[in-house]
Amino acid sequence: STPTPTKTSTPLPTESAAGAGGSGQVSNGTQRDVDITSVLLGLLGLGSLGGAGAWWMSQKGDTPDRGADTETSESAASGPAGESPESTAAGSSASGGTHTSNSQSTDTIRRDDSNESRTETQDVGEFTSEIPGAPDLEVNYDSLTDKKPIGAGGNADVSKATCSISDGTVPLAIKEPRLGGTIQSTQVNQMLDEAETWQKLDSHDHIVDVVDFGGEPLPWIAMEYMDGGHLGERSGEMDLRRAVSMAIAITGGVRHAHRRGVAHLDLKPENILFRSVEDSWDIPKVGDWGLSRHLLDNSKSVRGLSPQYAAPEQFDEDFGPSDDITDIYQLGAVFYELVTGEPPFEGKPATAMHKVLNEQPTPPSEIVDVPEELDNILLTALAKQKSDRYRTIEYLEDALLDLYDRL
Repeated sequence: STPTPTKTSTPLPTESAAGAGGSGQVSNGTQRDVDITSVLLGLLGLGSLGGAGAWWMSQKGDTPDRGADTETSESAASGPAGESPESTAAGSSASGGTHTSNSQSTDTIRRDDSNESRTETQDVGEFTSEIPGAPDLEVNYDSLTDKKPIGAGGNADVSKATCSISDGTVPLAIKEPRLGGTIQSTQVNQMLDEAETWQKLDSHDHIVDVVDFGGEPLPWIAMEYMDGGHLGERSGEMDLRRAVSMAIAITGGVRHAHRRGVAHLDLKPENILFRSVEDSWDIPKVGDWGLSRHLLDNSKSVRGLSPQYAAPEQFDEDFGPSDDITDIYQLGAVFYELVTGEPPFEGKPATAMHKVLNEQPTPPSEIVDVPEELDNILLTALAKQKSDRYRTIEYLEDALLDLYDRL
């Protein structure tokens, strides 16, 4: 049996334990007033090849409070990726590789282990011990067949394609620049940078894999084909124990990225995709990791963001820069919707943005039957001020694990 590990206590945020602190108001009590027009134009901009993307945290110099994990060898032919349009896909989970997790049985907590070969996720719940992943292969772009559009975002299109392998075929999701007009060299570089960023994250069960990528005839990324839809299609429909276990798995994927210097910055239900598994819970994986170098040059970019899940600092620089703590806010918004069936703030883009900056979300326990402990977790993650949120994602993960143990 798996021994019960020693858990760290969940520390309080810097200034507020309840998470409702950190108001969206300036010190004199007046509401935040930002240039709505310029921000909305950014939200509607089509210059990006994907979502808001990833931020390269090595420039920031932060280190997690728990200490770094042991690095594992990474395949040059695979890595995590994803694109929210894939969520409309349907396909077979029998194709592709599997990743052996450290779970000894269902409903077993998996904590940090220096001997882990694939993942550092602390899964709970009824996930299979054989996590399906992308096949380890080199993709010849010209040999892809049966391409069918499954979605679009920014200036990129995503299609399902069939790739021939030695013992049959395997479905892949292919991301490419949208045809029409001239493809700028910056667009080519952005997509290739995107793929390289994802490759830094390829050893985790809960991050969508990249299979291969290339620059000819146009830049393309071949990704694991996710056949189970996205989290938004399941929000509000899971029992609390299952919802919290899903939240822990998703948090583990983002934590893996943070430890490798990458923040997502565009976490939303449509970017959490599922891989179907027989006789087990479907596997959630974080996709659409974006354009890290692009955001290094312009970390305040809001192109492709959904205002309902964006953090205050992504709209107003007075809240500070967008970084790994931004992901904590966005996970809070995603998990809020997972539990309640609705985002913390709704409305048209301008309305949602105003609420994000100036209003407090309704405690989840006032919407659905959940314990106040979950209120504290989600409202802490959703604090307006970054200093009032969890200091690192490890603390959010610990809080969720503590809650799960008491359900």
